[in-house]
Amino acid sequence: MERKAAAAAAPKSAEKPAKSAGTSEGGEPPAEMPPPPVRGSRSRTARGDPAATQTPRKDDGGKGGGKGGGKDPSPGEGSADRSAEKAWGQQGSRSAARRNPDASAAAGAIETEADPSLAPSLSSGVDAQAAKAMARYALERMSRGIRDVAEQIRVERRTLTLGGEGEPVDERPELMPGGTYRLVCDRCANSIADCFRHCDGCENDFCLECCAEVRRARAEAGAPEVSTACPHCAAGAKDDAALAKARTNGMSLKVRSFSVTTKRSLDAARAMPDPLSDLAALVDEYGDLGRKVKPEEDAKPCARCAAASNGSGRSKRSSTASRSAASNGGNAGLYNATVRASSQPDDSCPVWAPRRSDVDPRRTGADVAAAALAHFQRHWRRGDPVVVRGVEGELPGLWTPAGVSAAMTDRSVDVLVCETGERKSVGVEEFFLGFKQPEREMLKVKDWPSEEDFKQKLPTHYADFVRMLPFQPYTNPVDGPLNLSCKLPKEWVPPDLGPKSYVAYGREEQKGAGDSVTRLHRDMSDAVNVLLHVEPRGAEGDEPVEGARWDIFRRQDFEKLETWLRAKMGEGALGNVAPEGTTQDGGKKPTGHPIHDVRVFLTEADLAALARDTGVKPWTFDQRANDAVFLPAGCAHQVRNLRGCFKVALDFVSPESVGECLAMARGLRAHNVEDKLQGRAMMLHGARHADVALNGGRVRTYGKASAAAIAAIEREEAVAAAARAKTVEVKVEKEDAKKGDAKKEGALKKEGA
Repeated sequence: MERKAAAAAAPKSAEKPAKSAGTSEGGEPPAEMPPPPVRGSRSRTARGDPAATQTPRKDDGGKGGGKGGGKDPSPGEGSADRSAEKAWGQQGSRSAARRNPDASAAAGAIETEADPSLAPSLSSGVDAQAAKAMARYALERMSRGIRDVAEQIRVERRTLTLGGEGEPVDERPELMPGGTYRLVCDRCANSIADCFRHCDGCENDFCLECCAEVRRARAEAGAPEVSTACPHCAAGAKDDAALAKARTNGMSLKVRSFSVTTKRSLDAARAMPDPLSDLAALVDEYGDLGRKVKPEEDAKPCARCAAASNGSGRSKRSSTASRSAASNGGNAGLYNATVRASSQPDDSCPVWAPRRSDVDPRRTGADVAAAALAHFQRHWRRGDPVVVRGVEGELPGLWTPAGVSAAMTDRSVDVLVCETGERKSVGVEEFFLGFKQPEREMLKVKDWPSEEDFKQKLPTHYADFVRMLPFQPYTNPVDGPLNLSCKLPKEWVPPDLGPKSYVAYGREEQKGAGDSVTRLHRDMSDAVNVLLHVEPRGAEGDEPVEGARWDIFRRQDFEKLETWLRAKMGEGALGNVAPEGTTQDGGKKPTGHPIHDVRVFLTEADLAALARDTGVKPWTFDQRANDAVFLPAGCAHQVRNLRGCFKVALDFVSPESVGECLAMARGLRAHNVEDKLQGRAMMLHGARHADVALNGGRVRTYGKASAAAIAAIEREEAVAAAARAKTVEVKVEKEDAKKGDAKKEGALKKEGA
């Protein structure tokens, strides 16, 4: 079993828990899983995720750690996305927290006025109506994936037969304990989010995909092993006795419930009639929501953008039209704003590019904000990139090279020489001098400061960056209602999704080898990338300066692109390919995949040949200063820096993209690429949070025992919260007393003088 512990950087190995949690005391488990309630009963107001606990140590009975590591909704249509955004827009200011203090307190809102280094919570700007509408929209998009998970588990539970013959029995999985760890399949490196099989002999864990693959292979080969025999022990048996034992001993079925975070919450899960009652109830209550999702409608090009493009010249309309339309009280200009692209797929629309001032509910009316979010979702469901212009922070000079380097304590930085791949350390001041000297060798630095240090070393920059991001329900990393990544509890060791910085030199002339580029690759998560500083050259006008050129491919073109790349790499016919093994971070082994290994950058000549041979074209456009590029998960893309650039990116996972995340994770299994994103776990936890939001903040219970266990936990948490509040109150009183004493002392000194 590989278990990954929480860490600031890449997750490292942790120790395993002592054992599975087993069943609740005082009775045999039922033979079959009882049906969940039609609408589960509710406890009192939902509690937040409890504090993290440590994974059990060896001296607690645990064993040693792992191995180391299609039409747009129009105003008035009652769609969930529009109603959610409209309600959010009406509550878009922080004053909403004062108008609805109970909702703000329940959500744990973070007040940012007092401390500019704190990233803002979105809770204070989202009322109950908006939260419910967004929760329902999220469940609509995730419903199919949740049903698929439940069906996969149902099949696995019924693979055992008594004595190897007869009808399958419904196997009851053992509950895993709470604690901070991450489960990884020992066969394919996929993250384990729910059910898995465990071998007591070799201590290996196997995800359900691997279990199904092994059974299919055995059936095809006519092997005598039982259906749940450990493939590792069977393959590694040294003698006939060991082989016979491996063939007859089945692996146990275990589950890490998404209702369990700590040891205390395990008590409530044990009180459920079945370890998977929580998942079964989600399927029972929301399983049919996915029928409202029509993929064929999502795949249609945006009619409004197509009409705007045809009426104003293909991809030529400036986003200034959006500004003028909004200032005149209308929102038609929203759909006229597009990037000026030099290439785009044949059956697509131009990249939509509104200004931030036209999509921000704090700056525009609720109706316009609602239309903007609904239109964004229209593109996002299709898998189209989106650009938002005019995205900038609130503090002047914060994102210039001087502003960033002054805030950093580091006096040197590790850089990559683009032409040779050499890594070296240079002084920060020396590195930034190269921004103004394009004739110098191209250097770039990624993740400076590193992801884990960004919040700690640049807290003001971090908060300013989060505040500036458009479409906060998706991009807010604290509690964005449509950002599934922030639903994963810290006990599950969530991935660090940023912010991460990209600082690089650039030049306008494309020379091939030695250019400052981010090579062609594909991400499992969604992302927003903001160009915060472009180094000017000479006298330039007031228009934003182009800093980076993007090539973004559609998801559906990935297979054609992969096939073409394999052929051309075999012929040595591409203009910019890095040597094998030089582009993997952290010592990862190459996979032999032309995109996953991040070795290729397609030059203009390569892109022309690709279009000629296959008909595949990317969206190609220039990112200007203060442009935020929204990139859907699964879109292969590459970037070339035209000037010295400072970009900051944040990853997130949206309900619309979670299916693509799961599909990519399944595809990467064949290349033994570890799934650090945990998209499946994010989906299940996101569904749990949405379930709570749709039921007025009340968590689901499953009968009297479950309700009693949850009530006991809530009472304990209420006592703890009261104690914390009292501590704060005492601290405030002491501070007030000190201020009063200081004021009196100052007054006495003044009288004496």
